[in-house]
Formats: sequence, structure tokens, C-alpha cells
Amino acid sequence: MRTAFGLLWFVLLSTIAFSASHLHILRLYSWKPGGQPWHYTLTDDVQPRPSDAAIIHSREVYIGEAALEKRLAALPPSYYILWTGGPRGTLFYHPPETIRNQVITFARKRGLYIEMSPIFYD
Repeated sequence: MRTAFGLLWFVLLSTIAFSASHLHILRLYSWKPGGQPWHYTLTDDVQPRPSDAAIIHSREVYIGEAALEKRLAALPPSYYILWTGGPRGTLFYHPPETIRNQVITFARKRGLYIEMSPIFYD
């Protein structure tokens, strides 16, 4: 009985550890240079956060929603994405609600979850 319980406990803990190790977290940053479409980039969720310059000059900047959606479509399901931004006037901020909803809906259809961070909008 003790052996069976120990084996069951091991299997349960292994399953939890396996699931936790397969949670992928990314950060999505968005900004809009004057007179240009929205720009986006995805980074790993690391601490400390990359500098603003490193984010803006990343090799993978997606210009426009079609380019961002193409990148999101290439991700396997189960990615969790924190869309990071602040109020208008800061370097990184969220696009209008219609664009946000379009991107979030696209992602959810592919098994990706996007959460706005922080959760306020302007």
C-alpha cells in the first residue's frame, strides 16, 4: 500500500512539474512612431527587463497587425503573453481597443492567451 501511494504521489508531482515547465511566458510591447503603423515586439519574460532601446531595436520588430499575427501564428499553443504598456505619452502603450481586440481574438483562436499589463487603458 505504501509503495502504491508513493508511486501515485510521484506520478502526480511529475505531471505538475511537467505542466509547469511547459508554460511559456512572453512580453508583448507596442509603440507607434509618428506617421507609421503600430510596431510590436515579443521578448522573453525576464528580469531585469531589457532596456527600452533593446526592445525597440530588437531583430524581431513586427510592423503592423498582419506581421504580429503572422508571428503569433508561428507560436505553439500554451504561450501566455503579457501585453505591457503604460498610459499614452510613455514609450510603450497599448493600441486602440479595436486593434487590441483583433490581436487578442486572433491569439485565442490559436490557443495563446494575451493579458493586458497593466490592465488600465487610455
